[in-house]
Amino acid sequence: MLVRCLCACVWVIVGLESAAYGEAPGRVVLVHSEETPSPLVQRLQVDVTNLGVEVVEATDIETSDPIKFLSDVAAHAGAFAAIRVVSTSAGTNVWVADRATSTTLVRTIGLTDPPIKAQIIAIQAVELVRASLMDLQRPRAEPTLPRGKANPDELPSGERQNPSARRLRVALGPALLLASQEIGPSAYAQIAIGYRWTGRIASRGFLLVPVVASTLRQNEGSAEIRATVAGLAGDVDLLSPEDAWRPRLSAELAVVQLRTEGHAAPAYRGQKDTVYVAMPIARAALVGRLTSWMGLTADLLGGLCLGRPYVTFGERRVATWGPLVAGAGIGVQFEID
Repeated sequence: MLVRCLCACVWVIVGLESAAYGEAPGRVVLVHSEETPSPLVQRLQVDVTNLGVEVVEATDIETSDPIKFLSDVAAHAGAFAAIRVVSTSAGTNVWVADRATSTTLVRTIGLTDPPIKAQIIAIQAVELVRASLMDLQRPRAEPTLPRGKANPDELPSGERQNPSARRLRVALGPALLLASQEIGPSAYAQIAIGYRWTGRIASRGFLLVPVVASTLRQNEGSAEIRATVAGLAGDVDLLSPEDAWRPRLSAELAVVQLRTEGHAAPAYRGQKDTVYVAMPIARAALVGRLTSWMGLTADLLGGLCLGRPYVTFGERRVATWGPLVAGAGIGVQFEID
């Protein structure tokens, strides 16, 4: 009697799922262990298979989370439902897990004196399945959106708020460059404007402007040194735009404008000079997304001047700009549709 009632319950579930999706009956996982009577398992498998339902057996194991265990077993087997019957010294547990509605029901039947007969266990199992069917048949209210709000899935792709859909980038922030031990580090303001061609590849133009001129003093006088850096870059994000933190690698080619203005002591003459040198740069950055359109950046860079501009006082060479250049910066990045 228990086998026939359980088979009838499975058939009703299969029929309901088939009507809902317009498909043939699918697959059910039958979970059992050595404690489950072998004739019960064999008869249940035969009768359910005769109804056109594919039955897949799975071995029951001890678990602290039976609901997750049944869901995982059904998902692994590609089944829409799983049935588990566990007999213990305290009674019988009947589990029915329905993946379509994410519903798992369980009934624990304790032992009495005399022991509960199989017919009573079957009746209570039918009640358990009937409760599941009532939940499946209950009309479900459609989710409502606030007035004036559209369902994002119904919007055209161009109107969805997707971080990867934003193309234009603008970044602002301070930076430090060190190109000469004699001159020391210099403070810069950096601005960059870029365009993202794909989810992870972008191009960028950037400009580093010295905030305060570096001053070099000698007996002959002093010299104010300003190095302006402008260039183009290619950026590659190592992670998706949807990730909160993304490492970024960049290859850049810049032109450095080095301007010196000498202020001579008495008996000397000051001079102004401007030279240009090319400088390839490698940059590594970490980008953190605060909102869908704004984030923070922190970067380190290293460059190699293709030329060695220098500063002289009289006939003496007192400082050289380059050839190795190192820098670091932070900034705020804005992304615009």
